[in-house]
Amino acid sequence: MKILELGGLKEKKDNNNIVTVNIGGLGDIDHDLNKFPYPFENESFDEVRIYHTLEHLENPLKVMEEVWRILKHGGIVKIRVPYWKNFSIFENPFHLHEFKESWFINLTPYSGIYVKEETVNMEPFLPKLNFKVVKMKKKRGKYRFWKVYELEVWLKKLDLKEKPIYSKFSLLRYKFL
Repeated sequence: MKILELGGLKEKKDNNNIVTVNIGGLGDIDHDLNKFPYPFENESFDEVRIYHTLEHLENPLKVMEEVWRILKHGGIVKIRVPYWKNFSIFENPFHLHEFKESWFINLTPYSGIYVKEETVNMEPFLPKLNFKVVKMKKKRGKYRFWKVYELEVWLKKLDLKEKPIYSKFSLLRYKFL
């Protein structure tokens, strides 16, 4: 199983199947994650991990499109971000974005947030990605003297034409955690 960790540190890897990408020589591969495309072939990883990195990047939607490109079909993306209800997220000047559950649920061209009119071709404007949420939970913890709330999300890569099917109850659970 080949794993890519965006923003990971090479000395903190737990096995040799993990490739880390970071700047300043901190990762196995030195690459600015705000520069596209990433230096990987299409569908070259089984799993991608993005732990406390997405909120620091300039264009998280473009990052997720790039992750979709390099992830194998059926592969899993594991993401951890500060939860938007945590007030300390706004105090960190390096956090460019805050996230909540609906941001990840809408990472599909079949989301209700996109206009679906027969007279308008929305395809050029839709993101080139399609994910389905397979796990989502909030975690509470402590770092030094701060209370920390994080959102952990696992996404499964789908083909662009494949509709993510959710039960009514799973979406309610995700929206009202």
